[in-house]
Amino acid sequence: MGSIPLSKESTVQEHWDWFLAHLTPEDEKKLFSVAYGIVENPDDAAEIVQEAILQGALHCHQLKREDRFYQWMYSIVKRLGYRYKNKSTRNLLKRLKEACTVGYNCTTLDDHVLRADERARLFTAIERLKSPGKEIMKLKYSGEWNLRIIAEQLGLNYHTTRSIYQRARNELIKELEAYYDEKE
Repeated sequence: MGSIPLSKESTVQEHWDWFLAHLTPEDEKKLFSVAYGIVENPDDAAEIVQEAILQGALHCHQLKREDRFYQWMYSIVKRLGYRYKNKSTRNLLKRLKEACTVGYNCTTLDDHVLRADERARLFTAIERLKSPGKEIMKLKYSGEWNLRIIAEQLGLNYHTTRSIYQRARNELIKELEAYYDEKE
């Protein structure tokens, strides 16, 4: 196996033919496992693998060595998986912040009721956390305080507070992702 016989000027069909000749079903299963390990959702993992296949086929002329095909695809899947996970985490955190802000973007009574429902779900999930994570999350989401002030308020080191906050936030995200998935 040497260099790739394709160039940027090769036709899309040539790219697809070369790519599909190199992507084995076993490789596709392994790539799915990588994506699933990152996003922990089979539908999202399948979507990530499909996007990676599309990107791989369109950009296979960038691959320097044919014998590195799987590693190249692995890095594409990993990059897309983390990008997808970070985007959905940001969206969830935005919804959490909106839910904590009474009246935020509530144009109708139905919007306000939905926000109240989300707020109630959020604070119920916070109540299930262990201390001091529970106290940190209550202060963070109800008072909009930054972590330095929360650390001072609770008499904790800032770095410890940040660490506890990250763990508590990840627990909340997992619980609330399930809730939002049920609603949609």
